[in-house]
Amino acid sequence: KLPEEVNENLYTASEQILSNIDRLPESLEEALNVAKNSDFIKGIIGSDILERYVSLKQYEINKYMESKNKEKLKRRYFEYI
Repeated sequence: KLPEEVNENLYTASEQILSNIDRLPESLEEALNVAKNSDFIKGIIGSDILERYVSLKQYEINKYMESKNKEKLKRRYFEYI
């Protein structure tokens, strides 16, 4: 089920309006947590595939966090070009 339509400028909307809007995850880690607990996603791709996907992405996050600062900056720079 889709949320109700919002016909407001979200940049200038009041806190009351914004508090009723579900927000998208702001990081891969947040998105993975949402996905892990989503019956919808489990129903589409299955629990096994979801579990493997989450494990792979968590591995990527861990490797990224272990890398040197210089490498982090380089990767971040090339992601957005």
